[in-house]
Amino acid sequence: MDPGEWGHGTLPSVSHHRYETPENVFQEILSWIQDESTDPKLVENAVSHISAKVGRVLKPLETTCVESQYVNALLTTWVRNSLNIAFSYLDDKTNDISTEMSTILDELDSINSIKDIETKQITEKSQLWTWCGKGCRYFQLILKQNELLKNTPCFAILLNHYFNKLKSFILNKIFYRCKNDVINDELNGSEVQKFLSVLTDFLTNVNEDQDLQDVFADYMLESILTTSSRETDWQEWINELVEKTSKTILPETSDNEKRIIPEWAQRFKFAALLVTPQDSPKLKLLIRETCKYFLLPKTTIEVRQQYGRDIILVNGAAVFVSKMLETMKEMKANHKKVKEIQIVGQSSIHIDCDLKNEIWHGFNVGIVTDKLIVCAAENDKNRVWDVSGRHASIVKSRGDDQEAGESGGNVRIKCNEMIGAERWMIACNGGNGGSARKWTVEEFKKVFSPILPLVEEARKEKADEKISDQLAIKDLYERLEDSLLEDFEFVGVRIGQVQDERQARSGRLGDGSEVTYSLYDSKKTKNRHTVILCKGTGFGHGGYGGDIILELSNKERGLPLSGMEMYQAMDIGGVVYKTSGSDGRAGQPNGDVGFIHDGQQNQEGNYVGFEGYQRLEIQYYSKKAELKKDKIASYARVYSCSENSRYATIVSTSGQQNDSSFSSTKATKKNAVIRQSLVRHFAKINVRKQMKESLCKAFTFDPLEKNQSPNIDQLMEEIQSNEVHFDDMVYLQFNHEKVRCTKPAPVITNSATCYSSVSPKIASNVRTLSQDNIENRRMLERFLEDNSVNFNPDTWKQLSDQTKSESKKKIEKLEERIVYIYSYLNHERNTRQKENIGKKWNKKIIINETEDGLKSLAVFLYDFECAIQQLRKPTDDNFRLRDNQILAVLMLLPKPKMSFDVSKQPFYRSLAQVSTGEGKSLIVAAVAMIHVLHGVSSKKPIDVITSNDLLALRDSNLSVAEGGLKDLYEYFDVLVANNCSQSEDNRKASYFAEVVYGQLANFQRDYLLDKFYNRNIRNDREFTYAIIDEVDCMLLDRGNNTLYLSHDIPGMETMESLYVFIWEKICNSTVDRNNSKEQIKESIKSGVLFDLYGVTTKDDLKSVHAPLDDSEKDALWKHLIEKEVIDSQGRLLIEDVNKITREINYIPVQPQGKNLEEKLIFYFRNVANRQRRIRIPVHLLDFVDRHLGTWIESAFQALDLRPDEDYVIDQDRTHTNPDLNPQVIIIDPDTGTDQTSSQWDGALHQFIQLKEGCKLTLQSLKAIFVSNAMYILKYFGLVGVSGTLGSEEEIFFLQDTIKSELFSIPRAFANRFEKKDAQVLTTEEEWLNAITCETKTIIEKGRSIIIFCKSIKDVNLVHQHLKHSIPELNENCRLHRYTRDYVKFEFQRTELAIGHVIVATNLAGRGTDIKISKQLNENGGLHVCLSYFPENERIEEQAMGRAARNGAPGSGILIICKTISCKRKAPDGKDTRNLVEIMKSERDIHEKQRIARLEEDFKCMGGQVKLFDQFSNYYTDLKKTRKKYGDQLVSAICGSVLDQWALWLDEMNNCPLDVKNHLYLTKFIPKFKALDQDNFDISQIGWMTPARLVVVAKHLATRNKKPNLSTAADILEQLIQSKDNQFYPAAYYYRAFIFLKNNYDINKNEFIKTLRTCKNVLSEHINMHISFHSIVQTTDRKTDQPLSFCVVDGYTQQKENMVNLFQYFVGSVRSLLGIDCCMEDFEAAGRLPKRVKGLFEKNLNNFEKWIQREIHGNFKVFQKKDKKQKDPKNFTIPPEKVEEYFKLLLEGESKCIGHHLNDTSTIPSWNSPIEENAKSNRELAIERVAKAYGVSAFTLEKSLSQAVKKELNNEDIEKEIENEMKKKFEEDCLIPCTRDSFWVKLVDAGALFNNQNFVAIDECNIDKYNLKREEAITLPFDDKDYVIYNPIDVSSKNGKGRKLFSLKST
Repeated sequence: MDPGEWGHGTLPSVSHHRYETPENVFQEILSWIQDESTDPKLVENAVSHISAKVGRVLKPLETTCVESQYVNALLTTWVRNSLNIAFSYLDDKTNDISTEMSTILDELDSINSIKDIETKQITEKSQLWTWCGKGCRYFQLILKQNELLKNTPCFAILLNHYFNKLKSFILNKIFYRCKNDVINDELNGSEVQKFLSVLTDFLTNVNEDQDLQDVFADYMLESILTTSSRETDWQEWINELVEKTSKTILPETSDNEKRIIPEWAQRFKFAALLVTPQDSPKLKLLIRETCKYFLLPKTTIEVRQQYGRDIILVNGAAVFVSKMLETMKEMKANHKKVKEIQIVGQSSIHIDCDLKNEIWHGFNVGIVTDKLIVCAAENDKNRVWDVSGRHASIVKSRGDDQEAGESGGNVRIKCNEMIGAERWMIACNGGNGGSARKWTVEEFKKVFSPILPLVEEARKEKADEKISDQLAIKDLYERLEDSLLEDFEFVGVRIGQVQDERQARSGRLGDGSEVTYSLYDSKKTKNRHTVILCKGTGFGHGGYGGDIILELSNKERGLPLSGMEMYQAMDIGGVVYKTSGSDGRAGQPNGDVGFIHDGQQNQEGNYVGFEGYQRLEIQYYSKKAELKKDKIASYARVYSCSENSRYATIVSTSGQQNDSSFSSTKATKKNAVIRQSLVRHFAKINVRKQMKESLCKAFTFDPLEKNQSPNIDQLMEEIQSNEVHFDDMVYLQFNHEKVRCTKPAPVITNSATCYSSVSPKIASNVRTLSQDNIENRRMLERFLEDNSVNFNPDTWKQLSDQTKSESKKKIEKLEERIVYIYSYLNHERNTRQKENIGKKWNKKIIINETEDGLKSLAVFLYDFECAIQQLRKPTDDNFRLRDNQILAVLMLLPKPKMSFDVSKQPFYRSLAQVSTGEGKSLIVAAVAMIHVLHGVSSKKPIDVITSNDLLALRDSNLSVAEGGLKDLYEYFDVLVANNCSQSEDNRKASYFAEVVYGQLANFQRDYLLDKFYNRNIRNDREFTYAIIDEVDCMLLDRGNNTLYLSHDIPGMETMESLYVFIWEKICNSTVDRNNSKEQIKESIKSGVLFDLYGVTTKDDLKSVHAPLDDSEKDALWKHLIEKEVIDSQGRLLIEDVNKITREINYIPVQPQGKNLEEKLIFYFRNVANRQRRIRIPVHLLDFVDRHLGTWIESAFQALDLRPDEDYVIDQDRTHTNPDLNPQVIIIDPDTGTDQTSSQWDGALHQFIQLKEGCKLTLQSLKAIFVSNAMYILKYFGLVGVSGTLGSEEEIFFLQDTIKSELFSIPRAFANRFEKKDAQVLTTEEEWLNAITCETKTIIEKGRSIIIFCKSIKDVNLVHQHLKHSIPELNENCRLHRYTRDYVKFEFQRTELAIGHVIVATNLAGRGTDIKISKQLNENGGLHVCLSYFPENERIEEQAMGRAARNGAPGSGILIICKTISCKRKAPDGKDTRNLVEIMKSERDIHEKQRIARLEEDFKCMGGQVKLFDQFSNYYTDLKKTRKKYGDQLVSAICGSVLDQWALWLDEMNNCPLDVKNHLYLTKFIPKFKALDQDNFDISQIGWMTPARLVVVAKHLATRNKKPNLSTAADILEQLIQSKDNQFYPAAYYYRAFIFLKNNYDINKNEFIKTLRTCKNVLSEHINMHISFHSIVQTTDRKTDQPLSFCVVDGYTQQKENMVNLFQYFVGSVRSLLGIDCCMEDFEAAGRLPKRVKGLFEKNLNNFEKWIQREIHGNFKVFQKKDKKQKDPKNFTIPPEKVEEYFKLLLEGESKCIGHHLNDTSTIPSWNSPIEENAKSNRELAIERVAKAYGVSAFTLEKSLSQAVKKELNNEDIEKEIENEMKKKFEEDCLIPCTRDSFWVKLVDAGALFNNQNFVAIDECNIDKYNLKREEAITLPFDDKDYVIYNPIDVSSKNGKGRKLFSLKST
């Protein structure tokens, strides 16, 4: 039975299984998959099988679990089956394995994936094919589900693991069999065994020696490997081999000196001489294959293209770099595009030479091997690989471009072991940028001599010439401009366009700088006034430093290079180290220079700016008086049309060297080494290593060995028990920045809370399209109708003749150009043969108005459709591009007059509405290809933005035959890829493609990582053109969505205490008439504020003293504020309880205020001592205040949101982790896709996590962000297509937003869609029946139907009802569900036949092309049933657009239920049509309002983007300038700046933009100005986030060079003395470290004291997390959920991990301190869990070791207690030996007792709430004991010091203390300090009288205890002064109150 037939609570009448764990499910699937009686066995069948077994529909997480267990079971079964077949063959002695061994081993070596088993088998006779593939149904199941196993990362990793293990087992078995055959055949079998055992050792040593490697390459490989049939003399061959080895290793120094043969060579020779293999071909074969495996491959070198770039690839078994160096240099010289070396060593790589910078500057280097060995010669200091960037060349003239420095190369190393790293230095610094050449005065005079003041002789000659002043100036101008043109390639002259309206000339020099000059001849004085200003040229930025990353898979097998720091730990025991080279220095600008002369002949003039680097400008004045006022000494007259600018001077604007006002050339960061390429090699290296180890094990000589390989059961157990090395897979990411997309909380409504039907007010600025726009939309349709007759194959000739007759070179009219292309295309169709798609398309496309350009477009379109014809399966010669598709392509291209050069053209943007089913995918592909192939020198990148990843993966990965476009792009030689991968390496590789597909969030993510973190994922990809498929989805539905890289501020984890507090209160509250939701919210808020701040209200003052009237209460409130007891909000300001008595001092105004002060003191002391549950650090309290109300609201909303409707609990399938790790995944209601990277804001996501028991994530703040709209607008060219642009208002909004043209493309066929009348039902049952009735009707007509539901839950509901109502659908497998985006939609590629029913979410809507069969087309086509009322018209159109596509018939209907689908209240009435129209009208109104809000949001976003850009530039500069302080310090400082930025943005969220800009510049940025100083001081970093200060202190204290212990100590002391010290246990830890490093003998006591406090703080954290878990567990409301074999326990696991982590740290601290030990502790050590018994067994006889008391206390909070714990058999220490052992401990100088209880100097200080509550605090312990004995604590302390000096057991010490206390009490006449004794003393003294004992009983329990209600006591507390010994609460928990009874009564 199919599980969809049952709901959660309905079970059919069959027995059901209950699976407790996923392991049970695995066993069930394993049995099911091996059962050959049922078929098929695909993953969806496994899900149905388990669902049927449990009798219900599986939840999403359960489905994921079943799929995971299915993959495990399938791979297990396949491997076991393959091993059975292979081992049976190999164990059969009748099979001569020697005849096939070489072939089988070659086949094994050639396959690298399971796919290769099928594709690389030559014949059916191949043994490997027989064993693993042929006839194996499990193998076919794997191939058939290739997408499931390939596209799900965790499954792909698992498949790779099983595959490699299978290879290794088969290879091992082959060698075992061959070895055993040889030994059994030979008479001297034991000698052969010994020989084989030394052979592998010999070959290993040979291959790792550079000289021997050459010898054996020429000799051994040739003689043994390639000449298998050659008969050689074994004895002679062995002797020669050993001799060559000896000569190579130890060359002779004298004739008489005896050569010493290495031991391993001697062993080989001795063993070999005992073997005579001349007559044993099997032994020769075994030796040959073994040598091949150890010595091959030989080292090769080649240039290979990888991920779109050329690299030099060196590959070999053992690679010596020095041997390949010269060849590497030659290849670099011959291949100019090569910028990367990749060295792959299958066994080892030897770094035995240097890479010099003059050759390898800026080169990337990738190294991957098993063992990396640095071979520095004895006289060499270090091996140096210098791939630093080259410095910019020195400029020769001012006209030269200023180059940026070259960026340093990136180096990535991946290995298992590293030897000699300390002798290897890698440099990858950025090169320095170029500096502009500075003007000199001499050069300036030479260039500008025509207009500079004349010398005396020239002036006299000039005076004799009689020409007018104006002509003279004109002549001077001409002479100057000729001079500038000669020297600088002077560009143009502008007059009067510089500033104001002065008459001056301005032009641009060839180097990009600008010159402005003005001449003025005074008619009166005949003096010439001159002003010249030359704006300086820019400079080159320094190159970026490269990254050096070392992945060491075994951290125990090597150390990193000097200067590298740990970056990330890997799960398998490996570690990643990272460092970066320094950035190059920026060059210097030449600055501005100027000259000013006032015409005075006796003065030379004033030269300005020649001494420094500064910005200058010309400043104008109207009067001389203004010049004098500003103290301007140097000025000149200028011509002006205005009286306001008659004088000019040159002033400085104080520009700095790197001021943004100077132009600059930016450096380009080197492309990263693709980790993925290294990992793929590394996987093979590890497989090779495993196989070599297997060979060595197989050949190991052991006389006792039976020569048997492990059996299959053992091997399968090994596979399943081995931990899969997920860290070594290509999917692993080492970067911590997470991508989050903020989503507002969804609107939750139900039938009781619907919207009013009254139409809201529409915004007054609603726009409608003008008549011109409407005409424009109709224009294209009329054009096709009017000109279709002109598309004949001869029209283009007529147009050509007409153009020539008019002597024109181009066709100017758009209509004629389009007709020309259509006509020429038809001409091509009729006359030209199809291109052979076996060869790449190599033609050019020209975009212009000439005939050649138009013909090139027509040729491309013809070849485009011919390629599709041939790529379809089967081929389709009838396929043609339709006229409307061609028209769409042409209209979306830039206008012919526009250049494709982005830098020279304005933006080009256009929108096209292409109806659904009209082939948008082909239109997009054609436009993208034309953009790439338009004939310019280089291809421009095109980004294709899709609405979801499914569409991107389809079009970029699948062939045309499969529904994609990949092979179509390949034919046109256009590289296509997608950026959908979670692997950063994959995405880096994808951006080398010309066309990249992906959803918008993917592009935004990579843009932000590049811009803010310099990750260079996009490879400096320009924002040239983007094509947006479904543009309405991007800009209308998600236009204001903001994607941000999550930034987790340290301390945000403390919000958990607040979340848990709120969640508990809400879950324990009940909304009813007496307790409304608003009252509960207010109560929770008050509780939070009281916990955080001790908030007091005026009403609270009334409760303190009832007689207070309002005036007295107000006076008291004012007094408390003035005395700073509370603030204006009632928050307690005095934290020290002792100060409260001194600070209040209130004198009541009214008589009724008697005894008020004492009561106030009592009240505020209780407030100060309140029990705290919420712990938030000070720097986040303002953040809490801003959002508290929102969080409480979100908690309520979390209760309303439902799984499988608004979200699902499931695994993120994009992750590599094989564990389920359930998460809250939002389902996009518009597209139905999983939004794994999205979170609801306002802590809603966190409350749902608490509700569902998922791991709690941090609430991230927006710091690095970009909105959808702002990102899209970055593109120069933008093309948007959609089938549903929506209403006219929405279309206008889109046009206005992206400033685009709009084209509405006509349909190719008449619309044959029929829409039936809508149905509106009242109840759910009616709704289901209506859908079922509609389905039956459609099926009876021989058609098919697709039913769209709003949620997964609704899909399951409808699916269940249909199966029950129409059982025949289940019998013939014609009922389908489609709810998750990872599920393959089968009708995407195959035709939909008649009689099928599809129930789906919107996932089957937008972008889904359902192809229908011919019979279905004839019967009326597909029918669409929309079962809910969509939020907007476009969603409805997209759903209905699945039918009647490509001219086919189709129909649709709307069937909705008021109580399920209608968010807004559906009007009452029976006229369904009218009801739906009213609902649509209301929907349109709401949509118009949403668009209006969207417009406002876009305006705000623009301002935020500018602000973000400013901060981004500042942040980038900050990272560069702080490099000198080290990576850790820079990281901490930059992290704190980001923290402050995120909090500031949050605070400014609702502020106007101008306010934000002002505060950013005046308040925010100045806070960090101290960072620009050179001297580091603690005063500069007081603003930093406290937790990051710990990082700073740690770095200062522990760095190798010049540790700064004093500054580190100051920082840590500041944290320790702060109010928030309990949040930073690490501060205590590192403070203790400094005590240890700095005069330990003096600071010993402080060291111990600080560590103890650290332990106390850690213990409090443990208790806090245990409390969180307990509270969340008790608030679990999921009581209605069925029992599941997938328990969602993410939160439990998270808390357990946290507790274990803190316990580990506690253990670490205790191991430093030593442990207080007593006999009871030692006795308890005998009752230890099994896992730690061994620890005590090893140390019983060695009492010098520490006894770790915490082991006994290291309980598992979340696990069941061990019931067998008290069993004497579990005792490690026999009880009778406890006392004896303990005495032994006390004897001698034991390290077990690290400190003494009475050592008062080591007791933590009382300066934090944590310490005050610590049970181990000495003072608290003493006080507790003192109260128990009625003595003073001082006396106890003194006596204790004396008592513990004696070696007494516990009982004796206690008696001694008691005696001492009694004696001291009598001598000193002390008053007892216990509460009991003090009460008695007060009664005896008469201070108290009428002492009574009574008890408070809940009213509900009075009858239970047989008490009489009339005997209850009423005490007048308000009238008389009563003192209560134990204050009680007279109100019970159930709210019914308590009664007081005399103790006698009870």
